[in-house]
Amino acid sequence: IAGRGVDRNIDMGLSLLEELGKNENYLQAFEALAKIFEKGREGIPPDPMRAWEWYSKAAATGDKFARYQFAYKRIEGIGSRRDVKSGLNVLRELAESGYRSAQWYLGTYYFSKIEPPNFESAFDWFRRASEQGHIKAMSRLGSMMVKGQGTKINIDLGLELMKKAAKDGDVWQWAEL
Repeated sequence: IAGRGVDRNIDMGLSLLEELGKNENYLQAFEALAKIFEKGREGIPPDPMRAWEWYSKAAATGDKFARYQFAYKRIEGIGSRRDVKSGLNVLRELAESGYRSAQWYLGTYYFSKIEPPNFESAFDWFRRASEQGHIKAMSRLGSMMVKGQGTKINIDLGLELMKKAAKDGDVWQWAEL
């Protein structure tokens, strides 16, 4: 596909990857194809349904990243029918096993994707992800502490977390400060 060391041939590269993808355990091919179809690539337009197909195959291998993508896309209805319940079940399982991206997404879900928000659950999931160094979770956790959302107000610790998140790369946090 990229043409490194050979003439570039998108169709042949894609065909070879899809051939590798026929092997039920070839996780790298599954994920490569999912990413190509998710965002598109020169000469290959985005195709959310095909991306979903490949993430689904990758998720079946048990890979945590692929299972996260599978669950997220299921909840959001990207490339597949929307099924919040089954997506959340997969995310909870991943989050309970310590997968910090799933913890962050669950925090986000409870904070802003349901009505009314469940700040206590959001706070708990953001805390777990933050403890593992997830910068966006740390940022949101600090903000929640400052505002007393899901916890008692703790301005000092909240600002400390927000500053750390900003320093570690959460550029949006500078606006909050």
